[in-house]
Amino acid sequence: MSNNQIKKTVSLESYGIKNAKVKYQLSSDELQDLTIEKGQGV
Repeated sequence: MSNNQIKKTVSLESYGIKNAKVKYQLSSDELQDLTIEKGQGV
């Protein structure tokens, strides 16, 4: 595996998502904490 990282940009505007703060590759603990903090997944 190479040490080079490929950065990929995907536009979400076609899905109606604009100026969003997107978090990805979260651990399950981080995802659970954010879900509970925002009162989602209830």
